[in-house]
Amino acid sequence: MAETVIEFRLNQLFQLLKEEFNPKRKARQDMETIKSQVDSIRALLRHIDDKKLMYEEPRLASWVTKVKDVAYDIEDVVDEFLLYIFDHHHDEVRPQCIPRIVQNCETNYRICSTLRNIKARVVKGIGEQPKKYNVSNIVRESTNTRDHGEINFRIPTHESQLVGQSEAKETLKKWLLEGDDFNRNKVIAIVGDSGMGKTTLANQIYYDGSIRSRFRNTAFLTLPQSSNEEEILKEMIHQLSKVDFPGVDDDVMINIHKWKETLISILRSTTYLIVLDDVWEKHHWDCVKFALPFDDCSSRVLITTRHQHVATHASSTTFDVYHLQRLSLSQSWELFSKKTFSSSRNCPPELVHTCNQMLQKCEGLPLAIVVLSDLLRKHEVEEWEKILSILNKIEKNPPWNILLLALDDLPHRIKPCFLFLSIFPQKHMIEPMTLARLWASEGLLDFIEPNTPEETAENFMNELRERNLIQISKFTLDGRIMSYRIHDLIRETILKTQGFAERARRLYIDDPKVIINTSEIKTTISLSRIRSLFLSVITSTILSNLRDGHFKLLNVLDLRDAPLEDFPEIITKLFLLRYLSLRNTRISDLPASIGNLHHLETLDLKLTRVNKLPFQIYKLHKLRHLLISQYKDNESASCVPRDTRCGIKWKDYHNNLTHVTKFDVFRVQGFKFSPTHHSSLGCLNLLQKLSIVEAPDDEGESGFFLKGLGMLTQLRRLCVVNLRRHHWSDLCLSVSKMRNLRSLSLNTSEKFELQSLESPPLELERLCLVGELEELPRWVCCLEKLRMLKLVGTRMKKDPCEDCLEKLDGLKVIGLYDALDKGVTLRMSFEFHERIQWFILGEIWLCLSAFELMFVALFLCF
Repeated sequence: MAETVIEFRLNQLFQLLKEEFNPKRKARQDMETIKSQVDSIRALLRHIDDKKLMYEEPRLASWVTKVKDVAYDIEDVVDEFLLYIFDHHHDEVRPQCIPRIVQNCETNYRICSTLRNIKARVVKGIGEQPKKYNVSNIVRESTNTRDHGEINFRIPTHESQLVGQSEAKETLKKWLLEGDDFNRNKVIAIVGDSGMGKTTLANQIYYDGSIRSRFRNTAFLTLPQSSNEEEILKEMIHQLSKVDFPGVDDDVMINIHKWKETLISILRSTTYLIVLDDVWEKHHWDCVKFALPFDDCSSRVLITTRHQHVATHASSTTFDVYHLQRLSLSQSWELFSKKTFSSSRNCPPELVHTCNQMLQKCEGLPLAIVVLSDLLRKHEVEEWEKILSILNKIEKNPPWNILLLALDDLPHRIKPCFLFLSIFPQKHMIEPMTLARLWASEGLLDFIEPNTPEETAENFMNELRERNLIQISKFTLDGRIMSYRIHDLIRETILKTQGFAERARRLYIDDPKVIINTSEIKTTISLSRIRSLFLSVITSTILSNLRDGHFKLLNVLDLRDAPLEDFPEIITKLFLLRYLSLRNTRISDLPASIGNLHHLETLDLKLTRVNKLPFQIYKLHKLRHLLISQYKDNESASCVPRDTRCGIKWKDYHNNLTHVTKFDVFRVQGFKFSPTHHSSLGCLNLLQKLSIVEAPDDEGESGFFLKGLGMLTQLRRLCVVNLRRHHWSDLCLSVSKMRNLRSLSLNTSEKFELQSLESPPLELERLCLVGELEELPRWVCCLEKLRMLKLVGTRMKKDPCEDCLEKLDGLKVIGLYDALDKGVTLRMSFEFHERIQWFILGEIWLCLSAFELMFVALFLCF
């Protein structure tokens, strides 16, 4: 990981020196020498990693450790120098002031001194390389090789296949649905070691059609070991009431007692199924137990746990505890074969002995078998004997031996990104786009143009998912991945590979007690080396550390959910900051000094009280993601009430494997740009996401603003609200220039006039229109990649299906609320209906034939 980051840091330094300081000949020569030697070190490290040489020559480990130490030191030297530039000259680091900096003798001296320091450290690292390896040959080879090979005959099998657990599933279904005591409420427990497949089995049961049809209310909660009563109850309310609580302060919810009363009122006199996954302690169950109604109504609670005493404490009787057993050798072979080979091809006879030996090392753990299978699929069969040999050399018990080898086998470019995941707490739901932004901010994404960092991050996540090192936890309605999670055992494996605490680059604190004892942290790690800081609690102690410069080299500062009301001014002194999240805080204003953060790429102000940005925001030329939205308390004509009753058509979505999110529509409010600087919007030409922004009311201002939007040609997601009649022409012209746009959301309190958009973004996948619309624009029929369409308050006077929507083969989700005018009927063919995964209906007039009605008349309440 260190060598990837150092290459990113050096490139950043060299670019700054070339563009801003015009270094002298000697300095340029030093830069070329450093770059060449860093390339050599990285190539050798990649060679050692790819060939698994450390398993053959253990002495290489000490050299690799020294190189990483040197890389860490170089990173500190580079960042200290960059900080010096911005700390001493941040008022002058503007194009018109560059000559004054160049004339500064102290700065020029520091440039030469810094380069000499870096060169000496790099030479030290390369000078101690193992003599038997020819670095120049390795560098040439590395340019002609791929990251990994791939077995040609494999076809990945679906994760929903439960080998050896079909009997367990049927038994648990009977316990849930049958029995003499069926009318009574019942608690059932699944007990098994980590990696046994408890969560997979619980998911299969939870999404089984025969199960879902018997219970009116359902919830699936995954409990981290550190879960508290507040978190558990809030998540239950969220899932069972189908309502989010965006921006709600803790004091608004009153207290835990009221939450319990809320849950009891939701569940009283109704059937419910609640799954509690991975319950660690008895008190976790007690938190839920006293929030459930006492009346018997054939409801069920299913828990999974590693601990027998927790299962006994929670279950209704000792007969309601199911013990998962490890797979037998024959069952292990069945799972291994399904994951490794295609259905039409068995294991080659010459590999049977090798595969059996590797399977025995898995000791019947499904997780180990699945990871081993995915590891082997990435290699030619000729290499399998070597993999077995390496497994024999790893002095770890299953599943650690398999997981460690799987980690070592990751492509060199992806490994640092995977190791980053250990920063997240246990059971944490990881949002893909948030993860991509964090990877990019830390310099971990080794991307090659024309791919963007976000596209590279998506490819890396796909690779990790294929290897079963991360798992999907939630889908969006249109099939996109909403969140990942990492298995506890895999997370523990990453932690086992981490270096010493004094080299720590990341710090995650969500416990106020830890903040109080910050002095103890200082004795363990060097705060000045921290590059990423995650805080969900804020005290005077941590603010004091920020003011004192203990976190001066930060690239990432995540204050999501922290109890902040005022923007900490000291943040604007963190000149190397790339990522700043203040999501779900109470901050209402940004200072003008936010313009000092020249490196900032992500500014996340979602669910804050910010509704206007200072004009200094235009100085952030590297900004790629600007996220701002609020939730209104007032009603408006175009808003959707939270208690909306919608109909849902639910097919076997992704084989009923994972959670699928609700179709939520909230009252949202955007932010306003400074009224005199709309023409500067084009300065932010790297923006990928702009959401949610309000169009100005004034015609003159709105013209500048909307034309500025047209300069943001890299936008992938755009949401504009408060649109008016005089906006349409300029808006359509600007949107036609956004060839990379994937998601477009528009909101108006008047009538849409979108017919003038003659060249729509053909990459568009999601379209949401909120406001009156007589009929769908003609260009919608050209959006071949459109997957989701939401129409809210459109009151269309023409059926959108017959002439337009049925032509879109990729359309999977249609959401309609108050979408058709009275008297307008909605008709769809059987073929079109079969293509749709989700069909969500609000207050519309529905007129279908009896034959069609059988398929779409399933109405559920949100």
